[in-house]
Amino acid sequence: MNTGDDAFCAVAAWGANHYWNTKDISFLCRRIPKLPAPAKRAMFSKSFFQGQYSLEAILNFAAAPTVIFAGGSLFYRPIDKRWLFRYIKWFQRIGRINVGAIGVSLGPYRTQNARKSIEKLFSKFSFLSLRDSRSFKEASLMDLPFKPVQSADLAGLFPKIYGQATHNSSTKSSNPTLGVSVCHYERYVGKAEQQEKRREKLMLDTLIKLANAMPVTIRLFVFNAHPTFGEVQLTNNFAERLKAYTQVEIVPYSNAPGLTWQQVGKCDAFLGIRLHSGIFACVAGVPFVMVEYHQKCTDFLDDIEAPQQWRIGDFNKSPDFAAEILKDMLQNKTQPFPINLQSLAKKAERNFTAIYEQLK
Repeated sequence: MNTGDDAFCAVAAWGANHYWNTKDISFLCRRIPKLPAPAKRAMFSKSFFQGQYSLEAILNFAAAPTVIFAGGSLFYRPIDKRWLFRYIKWFQRIGRINVGAIGVSLGPYRTQNARKSIEKLFSKFSFLSLRDSRSFKEASLMDLPFKPVQSADLAGLFPKIYGQATHNSSTKSSNPTLGVSVCHYERYVGKAEQQEKRREKLMLDTLIKLANAMPVTIRLFVFNAHPTFGEVQLTNNFAERLKAYTQVEIVPYSNAPGLTWQQVGKCDAFLGIRLHSGIFACVAGVPFVMVEYHQKCTDFLDDIEAPQQWRIGDFNKSPDFAAEILKDMLQNKTQPFPINLQSLAKKAERNFTAIYEQLK
């Protein structure tokens, strides 16, 4: 129930079919989103007995010639005690599995042991493509039996898969539309919640200042609807606070990531916390401001050379400053989009094209 993860599945299925001509594609999960290419889930949707998930993983590893980690920030903590990687290492030892990763990032590591254990795992991989320059440089320093590939986030291929995004607000009023994505973070990783509360307050203050400065429709997106780790309640709270100042819409989570991307593309500008809210806006050609709450957000903005005048860090800038950026984006719609989307798509393609020979 996470749009970012759904995007990884969608691009992985399409890319494996389109670039590798792979027809038998399975995802090791209990549910899969709507996909642009044929694929199936490799597990039962329900659990019938304890240990079923592990058994299903073992059976699928035994049957699959290749296992690929597609997208995300998976490699940042020690893997020695993570059962999925233990199974993979066991199958590697008996020579029954080919393993690699595409479109992933590395770190920030929780411990030095985490980096060492991840390097040890990668030493048994057959291929590895990194979605940001920092991760690529890190992987290049590791003692690996292959050359890592520098690529980009898998979602950079969305325009190639779904066609160009349609730019129109399609709201009930003539107001320009600002897309918004909010989410918690620190509470889920054992850090002090004071930082996330600070971030969310500054974001709300920014939106209120913007609404007071100009007519605007705020369109809130739910990218993650998980009952524990999602942002449904937080999004509803923002909507309740903002409706006294301006028109507010909520776009609920959809298991069709292409549809969510098209909805993002109908916004005139975007302000997001979730990484893929910013990536979706970027590949749709929508001017955006991303809150750099995590290293992966900073890495993405650095790699696309996002204009410095669009960057606010982890709300290191004041709400007045951020609101002024958004106001300028919404009012100056004729300004050229400063990011080379064709170059970004070509880098995203490297997740498939640059490792083709290694997969043979």
